[in-house]
Amino acid sequence: MKITGYESNAAVLGELAQRMRDQRLALGLTQAELAKKSGVSARTVARLESGESIALEGFLGVLRALGALRNIDLLVPEYRMLPTEVLDGKRKRKRAPSPKSAQANEMWAWGDER
Repeated sequence: MKITGYESNAAVLGELAQRMRDQRLALGLTQAELAKKSGVSARTVARLESGESIALEGFLGVLRALGALRNIDLLVPEYRMLPTEVLDGKRKRKRAPSPKSAQANEMWAWGDER
């Protein structure tokens, strides 16, 4: 199944579970071996492969043990400012705008729409 972003969280967890199980089997590892290699319990690996949620740190350990941690960059790429932002002297945001500023943007209209 291709993950498109319209699936429920449960469906995505189920698909990830299947993919990680397939990867473990392709590497010839048992659940116990993967658990030892990734620093989590065998129960955690079993929960992950059944589509249940686990702690993020455990998930990262399993990804590392499967050789898939390097693919995290595809999931959440590093933010890079646009060249125009750099030229305009803007700096990387450190926090989101206040709700008051966000409302001001929503109230904006063209001159002929007022």
